[in-house]
Amino acid sequence: MGKGGRRYIAIPPVVHTIVARIRALNPDGEYMFISPATGKRMKAESFSDKLEKICKYIDIPVKRLHKMRRTYASMLLDAGIPESIITNQMGHTDIATTRGYYYKDRHSDDEKVEVVSEALKLPVELIA
Repeated sequence: MGKGGRRYIAIPPVVHTIVARIRALNPDGEYMFISPATGKRMKAESFSDKLEKICKYIDIPVKRLHKMRRTYASMLLDAGIPESIITNQMGHTDIATTRGYYYKDRHSDDEKVEVVSEALKLPVELIA
């Protein structure tokens, strides 16, 4: 399988619990998500469409899979996770790919002021 195919990622224990619950819905299936229409594995586009419908139904903001992937990458970068782990998790060979295509600044203006204040050793009031 190519570089964009299967990859193994580190996931926290709580995700294992969620995955186990999903697998229990289809314990004998080869895949976690099966299309009711075809009985085959659900492809990313179908999954995104279904996810969008569910988000609208429960009245929460819609996030497509690619947007979630960008948020995930941004959260890892913001948390200071080692670059080698991030590139492995994202399936990239270079952190520049992650930074260039996936990173989105998620900090509020207040957070930026606080970080700059700390870096310059100034009271927040002098910067704000």
